[in-house]
Amino acid sequence: MDYPIDTIREFFPVLNQQVNNRPLVYLDTAASALKPLPVLEAEKQLYHQYYGNVHRAAHYMADKATIQFEKTREKVKDFIHA
Repeated sequence: MDYPIDTIREFFPVLNQQVNNRPLVYLDTAASALKPLPVLEAEKQLYHQYYGNVHRAAHYMADKATIQFEKTREKVKDFIHA
């Protein structure tokens, strides 16, 4: 299978760095993993627009967070054909 590495790297801004004149390679994912741009953008939207406890609170922000959570859950379900 062919993976377009340059295209994939574009999703991870931190990989735009050079170390010793070579593209940065990050393999330390034991405790954390790099997040691609779509995830970072979704998290930013969460914190800026509708932060709240999903399925727990009874207020406007939590309702918005729960709705977005369920929409995302459906997208993942469709993506993995579950």
